[in-house]
Amino acid sequence: MENENQEKFYEQYHLEDDFEDVFWDLGCRHGRKVIFDFIEVKEGKVLDVGAGLGILLSELNSSLEKYALECSSSTVKLGKDRFKDLKWSLADAQNMPYKDNFFDLVVSCHSLEHITNDKKVIDEIFRILKNEGQLILYLPSNSRGILKEVYRKKNRHLRAYTKEMVINLLGDRFKIEKCVYPARFLSSFWWIFRNILIFKNTIIKMMRKKANFIYYFRRFVLRKNINDNLLKNYDKYQYCHTSWYRKFVLPILEFIIFPIDSFFGKLRFNLVGFMNGYDQSICISARKISAGN
Repeated sequence: MENENQEKFYEQYHLEDDFEDVFWDLGCRHGRKVIFDFIEVKEGKVLDVGAGLGILLSELNSSLEKYALECSSSTVKLGKDRFKDLKWSLADAQNMPYKDNFFDLVVSCHSLEHITNDKKVIDEIFRILKNEGQLILYLPSNSRGILKEVYRKKNRHLRAYTKEMVINLLGDRFKIEKCVYPARFLSSFWWIFRNILIFKNTIIKMMRKKANFIYYFRRFVLRKNINDNLLKNYDKYQYCHTSWYRKFVLPILEFIIFPIDSFFGKLRFNLVGFMNGYDQSICISARKISAGN
């Protein structure tokens, strides 16, 4: 039953319809940029643990041999249909189907927080990673070490990580080289700006069709529960799909927001934590320490 529920969750979590949202969303693009800036491996084999639909791997340098690991069969099917050049594996991250000392780089972006035994995953990564191989972890973090209930229910997060937790998790088998806290500024800004875009598109859709106006009036004014199929059609973040957003708004936002967030992300203290309840992310780059060292 637990496996069936997990499969159903990820089937909804990685809907093909949501691909454009994930690809164009400012927050998702920023997370990928932080990881790309950390990558030092120029060639060899790279594994994405919890690869989702494979978006991150698809944007990596073509000189890398790319492997994607996912636990959801529906997600793997969608990923294979879209990115045929990736080498997909349907498996549990706690028991990976790869040889020892196989990969030059392992990346895991927002995956460990979903897994019950995250230490077992790190054990597996240590096993399959070459000596001096690079590991990059991108995880939800919280300055106070508190996991909000909304993330537990909505995203099935089991924990939020502090730097100390990651250090203890990696132990003396990895040497941490870099640590930043991405999305400190961006998460606060993007939550507000995204809702402004959604509100704008909602008004435009209401003006275009009488049916749209009736729907939103019932949903937001009368507070009526609307059929889920209608919700999917009406309430998607469709700002990501508009050409004006992609061509004009997004490049400007990336040019302005990314450097600001990079500054705040490198600070030891979370100066903008009060704006978002101290929710943030942590990204760590580490090297596997060889047995002889």
